[in-house]
Amino acid sequence: MLATIIICFVIACLCPAILRKSQWTSNCLAFVPLALFIYFIRFVPAIQHHHTFYSSLNWLPALGIQLSFYLDGLSNLFALLISGIGIFIVLYSGTYLRGNPQLGRFYAYLFFFMGAMLGVVLADNLMSLFIFWELTSLSSFLLISFDHQRKAARRAALQGLLVTVAGGLALLTGFILLKIVGHSFNLTHLTQTFSNGLARHHWYTLITLLILIGAATKSAQFPFHFWLPNAMQAPTPVSAYLHSATMVQAGVYLIARFTPLLGHTQLWFTMLVMFGSFTMLCTLILALQSSDIKRMLAYSTTMALGMLFFLLASDDSLIINAAMLFFFAHALYKAGLFLAAGNIDHATGTRDLYKLGGLYRYMPITLIGTLLCAASMAGLPPLLGFISKELIYEAKLNLGWEKSMLLLIALLCNIVFVIIAIMIVIKPFFSRQIEKFPYKPHEQSWQQWLGLLVLAGGSLFLGLFPRLIDNELVYPATFVVTGKTINSNLSLWHGITPAFLLSVITLLCGIGLFMGHKKIYMILQTIRAWSIEKTVDRCCQGFVYFANFVTVKIQSGYLSRYLATILAFIAISVGVILFQHHNYPIKQIIPRTAHWFDWLLILLLLISATAIALSKDYLTNITLLSVIGICTSLIFLIYGAPDVAITQLLVDILTIVIIVLALYRLPRLPKIQHVRKTTLLRNATIATISGLVISILLLAATSVPFNRQVTTYYVDHAYVLAHGRNIVNVILVDFRSLDTLGEILVVALAGLGVYGLLKTKPGRRSANS
Repeated sequence: MLATIIICFVIACLCPAILRKSQWTSNCLAFVPLALFIYFIRFVPAIQHHHTFYSSLNWLPALGIQLSFYLDGLSNLFALLISGIGIFIVLYSGTYLRGNPQLGRFYAYLFFFMGAMLGVVLADNLMSLFIFWELTSLSSFLLISFDHQRKAARRAALQGLLVTVAGGLALLTGFILLKIVGHSFNLTHLTQTFSNGLARHHWYTLITLLILIGAATKSAQFPFHFWLPNAMQAPTPVSAYLHSATMVQAGVYLIARFTPLLGHTQLWFTMLVMFGSFTMLCTLILALQSSDIKRMLAYSTTMALGMLFFLLASDDSLIINAAMLFFFAHALYKAGLFLAAGNIDHATGTRDLYKLGGLYRYMPITLIGTLLCAASMAGLPPLLGFISKELIYEAKLNLGWEKSMLLLIALLCNIVFVIIAIMIVIKPFFSRQIEKFPYKPHEQSWQQWLGLLVLAGGSLFLGLFPRLIDNELVYPATFVVTGKTINSNLSLWHGITPAFLLSVITLLCGIGLFMGHKKIYMILQTIRAWSIEKTVDRCCQGFVYFANFVTVKIQSGYLSRYLATILAFIAISVGVILFQHHNYPIKQIIPRTAHWFDWLLILLLLISATAIALSKDYLTNITLLSVIGICTSLIFLIYGAPDVAITQLLVDILTIVIIVLALYRLPRLPKIQHVRKTTLLRNATIATISGLVISILLLAATSVPFNRQVTTYYVDHAYVLAHGRNIVNVILVDFRSLDTLGEILVVALAGLGVYGLLKTKPGRRSANS
């Protein structure tokens, strides 16, 4: 299974080179998802009998992270849709973007996206799942912003990235808490460990909320629903892939996968019902406000995702089975409808329903595919969408009339599906043409209508013969979620049942409301509800303004202010901690010097430091700095560290020589400006407090009993291991040789810089200056 993901990533790397020579080779790339589809369909007979397949590769075993993959009924259903629909997306993209100089880059992003999605649905280790989860966000960002010259595309891509990555951080936190609770990152191990769920653990609520937030952001659930319709700035094949089988369905997959571990509780039910209900109610209004085909389809996708969250909230096997069938049917007709929208846009130059009309004469193939997909969306027999809608009604009716509000929400959602389906067929193809098209519409090449016809034909064929996917695909996925066996008997006709009557009511209401769709559209256009998207944009702008304000205040451009800020922060933070946690009396940390020479050196240091602060001449300051360096070297020498003293002296001499040579080579420097008294007082205060805090910190550190374990080790092993009697030299050359090598390289690079500076003649200017 790891090989399938690696293949996608390798092809992604090769796409720019492959398509650089000839764009016609894009058709050959469709064999990659075709091979993946054949690979996964081989497992259907075994998975049908509840067999599972597992593979693992150690990645970071010390942290419990493996590249482990798990194939069962649920992951196989998603993998088949990702690879199967991917075949037609790859074919479609080559002709839709023909002539685009960045086609190779587009295919690289597309296969990167495909590999990341396969990683999400196959991963068993939580950390590897999270990595693939974030890769889907990154690759979708690249796909949405493919036409990066347009501001709208860049904005939509950034918006989607911010929302999904924020949800990813919540998801990562939930995964880490699961590791702490279950002592494992492997999802199968966690599910087996907590066979009855995790509900009794005191961290259950927090873990559940974090994981649900991660799933809700990825699947564009309310209040995160706004980013998905804006993602329509992506090319049409990306929209078709994104909405049918890939990224937005990742949240649905995550909910289904974690149901055995976190589901079947009141919190799980309440949160999913709230997400699903609010999403459906909000987006059905927004869908009817839209006139752009892709945007309307995007809102219908968000409604469908809300429906799936709504259904997955239950612990009833029939409802979960309805959710799996609805997911499959939705993937088929939604991918087809987006491909049809792309054909219409490609042929007419517009996607506005109120500017289209009369296309049945020019695009009969697209009409047939659109008609079948829209019929499946509306739930008309004998399409697969009809069976899934009846199954949903039947499952909801089994809950009893006490939960009729949930059934009413599902009914409203399906009515809007009918309205959208009718509009997508009637308005572009059969309504009167209002505006003249810039060029005569016509059918595109076979690559652009093949996928549409296959997906539409699949909805029709599987609607007529639903048992072909009943026990092979739908039921195995349901069994993974519920762990229960059910008597799944999908068929096109169950007689006149309450569910069938609800389907008839849905269709009649949808047709009736469509008759007045213009009035509904005009009324909804007058509604300007509170926009979450605008609120999020304003918050982002507020962060930018705040960052600019802080940057202006802190990044002033004056080195003295930077140093003052850094020293003040160090003094305050270290000083507070030092005086809170230090228990030694002050007299115990003040050193007792008995020799007059010690006091003489301290006096020289104080005089030199004070003179530097008062002097206004550069050479005088440099000379006084050298006095401080010599006094420091003498202190090291007195207290038994001659090596350190010599090093200090050499560094001090080298520094002074470099500074003097640099001043000699540089133009005449301005005199040190007069500093205001308030600034001088501020700097003096910060310098004094910083010096006192650091001095007390060093004295306190030396007053603590010294741990001689490392020193003893060096003393005992310096001669035995390194054959050296000078312990300091042995440490530098043998025990810490890499550190010493790094320091030598730094000094060498600094020396090269100084050499270049010395070679520069005064007054000589470069050609670029």
